[in-house]
Amino acid sequence: MSLPGLAVRRRTAFTMLFLLMTGAGVFSFLQMGLNYFPPVDTGTVVIVTILPGAGPEEIETLVTDILEGAVSGVESVNTVESESSASVSGITVNLSLGADIDTAEEDIRKAVDSIRDDLPGNAREPIIMALESSYKPLVIVGFESSALSSHELRRVVEDEIVPVLGRVEGISGTSVSGGEERLVRVEADPVLLFRRGVSISAVYGALASVQSDQPGGMLESRELETAMGVKTGFRTLNQINELVVGEFGGSVVRIRDVAEVFMGHRDQVNRVRLDGSNTVVVVFRKSADANSVETCRALTDELARIGDIYSHVLTPSVVYTQESFIADSVRSLAWTGVQAILLAAAVLVLFLGSFANAGIVSVSMPVSFIATFAAMRLAGVNLNILSLAGLSISIGMIVDNSVVVLENVHRLAASGTDRIACAIRGASEVGLAVAASALTTVAVFIPMLFVQGMTGQIFRDLSITIAAAILISLFVSQTLIPMLASLPRSVVKHHRQGSLLAWFGVRLDGLERSYAHALSWCLSRKALLLWLLLALVLGTGALLPLIPTAFLPEMGEGVIEINASLPQGTSLAFADSVAAVLEDSLLSLVHPGDLRHSWLQTGRSEGVGAIFGSDASCRISISLYFQDESQRTGSITGYESDFRRVLDEVPGMTYTVETGLPIGNSFPIQLALYGNDLGGLRDAGERLKRALMGIEGTVDHRSSLDEWVPQIDFIPDPAVISLRGVSPAAVAAEVTIGLLGLDASVLTENGRQVPVNLQYREDFRSSPEAVSALPVLGAPLVSWGRLERVQVPRGINRRDRSRCVLVSCGLRGRSLGGVEPEIGKVMDTLDLGGMRWELLGDIPDQREAFGAMQLAIIVAVLLVYMVMAAQFESLLEPFILILEIPMAMVGVVLVHLLTGTTMGLTSLVGILMLAGIVVNNGIVLVDFANRQRASTGGTAEEAVISAGRARLRPILMTAGTTILALLPLALGGSPSAELWAPMARTVAGGMLLATPLTLLIVPVLYTQLDRVRGMRRRTK
Repeated sequence: MSLPGLAVRRRTAFTMLFLLMTGAGVFSFLQMGLNYFPPVDTGTVVIVTILPGAGPEEIETLVTDILEGAVSGVESVNTVESESSASVSGITVNLSLGADIDTAEEDIRKAVDSIRDDLPGNAREPIIMALESSYKPLVIVGFESSALSSHELRRVVEDEIVPVLGRVEGISGTSVSGGEERLVRVEADPVLLFRRGVSISAVYGALASVQSDQPGGMLESRELETAMGVKTGFRTLNQINELVVGEFGGSVVRIRDVAEVFMGHRDQVNRVRLDGSNTVVVVFRKSADANSVETCRALTDELARIGDIYSHVLTPSVVYTQESFIADSVRSLAWTGVQAILLAAAVLVLFLGSFANAGIVSVSMPVSFIATFAAMRLAGVNLNILSLAGLSISIGMIVDNSVVVLENVHRLAASGTDRIACAIRGASEVGLAVAASALTTVAVFIPMLFVQGMTGQIFRDLSITIAAAILISLFVSQTLIPMLASLPRSVVKHHRQGSLLAWFGVRLDGLERSYAHALSWCLSRKALLLWLLLALVLGTGALLPLIPTAFLPEMGEGVIEINASLPQGTSLAFADSVAAVLEDSLLSLVHPGDLRHSWLQTGRSEGVGAIFGSDASCRISISLYFQDESQRTGSITGYESDFRRVLDEVPGMTYTVETGLPIGNSFPIQLALYGNDLGGLRDAGERLKRALMGIEGTVDHRSSLDEWVPQIDFIPDPAVISLRGVSPAAVAAEVTIGLLGLDASVLTENGRQVPVNLQYREDFRSSPEAVSALPVLGAPLVSWGRLERVQVPRGINRRDRSRCVLVSCGLRGRSLGGVEPEIGKVMDTLDLGGMRWELLGDIPDQREAFGAMQLAIIVAVLLVYMVMAAQFESLLEPFILILEIPMAMVGVVLVHLLTGTTMGLTSLVGILMLAGIVVNNGIVLVDFANRQRASTGGTAEEAVISAGRARLRPILMTAGTTILALLPLALGGSPSAELWAPMARTVAGGMLLATPLTLLIVPVLYTQLDRVRGMRRRTK
């Protein structure tokens, strides 16, 4: 018994099955996580090491070079990039495609541990972490207080609030900026130290010898057990003052004799303001497997609870949360899904002639749709903007099989056949055709599962979602549709004259007759039609280079981020004053009510942020968070243009502006020039930067060696050091402690530990002249060597252990593909003095991704051919339908040109989908013609004309539902529409032109193939 026959005769059993499928789908939907993006393994591991007080060249030699040597030999490492800047070494390890990032991270940790003793003693422990797509900030929260001082606010946030919020399930890390850190300052007077014969190293050693309290053990008796503690730590400033640090003239020397001790604050490295007020800002990040929306909600709920507890001292405010963007995207996709269902249902009502018949097909949509959630959960797919886009895109396609089945049932019922027989026969007759159609659509996604790298990971969820929905809809079309069609009622409805449905039915009948005449005309002029088709395809192909190309689009989140830099050496105080004026100027351009928050940070980022964010006191970062698009009057693009005009007027300042979330690299265009001489690299980088400025559409030009800063080097005299019997390290230690300042001990205050920092007084370290007179081991520093003024780069970049200069720029108003040839011309004509160069950024990523997608499309076409060959038991007939793909490409090219859509990775995915979709109608047409010839024995022309008239309505219905269901997606209108709109436009445009060509050209090719077969039979 056939599957349709089984479903018709076992209605109760299949009803239970569909209820089970629906229930499983609902249960899976409720259990699925809702995230921003699919989990993407970037294949990147970052190593950040802090060496306080070291310059870029010292960082490169003492830290970066050693770490690079250790990790370069780790298996699966592809390239090693590094940047050595003041006090910070940042190394980025890029892994080979397919490498397991967890294993690689563990191997890198072991390699770093093996050389830990080779790093300087005062270097902090290297921070090693694998970068994931989830590293993007999940929630940003600002804390303000009128009752607490700056250091008290930071202490409360850092010690009391962050530990509680960090325990929220799904939170993997936090970073705190702003406020002041309290510490005990021990400011030594070098003159008093020299007079009493005490070195600053001796003071440091005395302080370091006093540790925090220690356990003393347990005192045990027969009845009691008492713990004993040794109170060795500092508890008051007076205890520090009274600490003995040496002896002079028979008397002890205490710290109070050579230094001033007081409670103060650590020197600020940055200043943070939220909406114009000094603020402590906390950035929260989630773990890779956490549910973004649930984590956001849990965090904001906990934040509200904490806000109530601390309401008398501070006020928290959420600056940014991923939940709002995800929720907007989900709402938009849900609404487009509803629109698609309504449009598809309207098409079905018109073509099938009744709401009942349309209802039968429409039922297949929610059943297939909901059951797909169960398949997604089994495949490990969560809800995200890609999987939800896949569901929305599949809405029009999941009714195609049901439309073909019900239309065939409708046609048989019109001839007077029994309703049950109609239902079984109607579904069985087209069963193989709809199965082949569904399998061709599913087959195109198989290559996507084998595409490696970020491309395959991003579109994996979309591919699995659409494939699952299509396969479930195939099952539904062969079971639910015949089961409902066999119910005791009339499938064929007669409408009163003058009604809309009757009018439309008459027009369809007329269209069938007109189509039959047009088809007969085409069959009588086959050669002319084929030549016209060839000219159309070739002519459209000639237009293909006019379409701009890009890698991946930026998705706007209603945020503008400005990163600016004043001249190197600018103090934090001056940079902060400039930043405040600049922020006021920018905010004056914003329409009232358009802005939610303004976050200003001046100076150096803290902790790991030093490698990803600002790295000097001259840096300014302004993040402007706007209201949703529907709630603001100005556009992000307009504000960006206005802001750039203001920023251009600030003398000596360079800047970059970002308005979206880049899925690829921060700078789409980046080139590396290699060499050993930093001066030569700087000059070559400057020449290349100027050349890039001459390319229209490039903005935010920068070179990694643009900024050089003054530095004073102390060069010891080897002869003096040798004669005095002192090691260079001892001299360096005196300078480091006195000028840089080191935390030597801790003071316990109310149960909290406050660092004790030792340093020379500020007036003795404020100028080269003062520094040269500092006492070092009993003699002025200048007597041990010489001070030399030099210029050093802000940072030193390396790739695979070779020094390089990175020249980067962004794009505005031009596509990546349009700029790429001009970059090639620049590099061919630019005199680089024989330097080796390499193209980085999005261009090589685009080439790799486009190459992988082109291969996937070729494999998909072969799979489609194989499915059709199996369906028709012929190697020739599938070629007729494969030719529909170049017909569809005509529509793809035209829709991109007419709408100004860029041909990017999402468009290529649309072409991949189109290869499986566009042949479906042809399969139904050719299958019906073959069955017609087998039953009647007529000619190919008679069979194809009959098939055309019989299949015209289902072909128009399936094409109409697919195109109209894609229309809301193609029009966009949501923050993440930039990602899926090109895909929807590609499929809709291809289907729109391929459908009429299919109805006219496929019959011509079918008859031509029959003629070739006849000639071959006669020659035999």
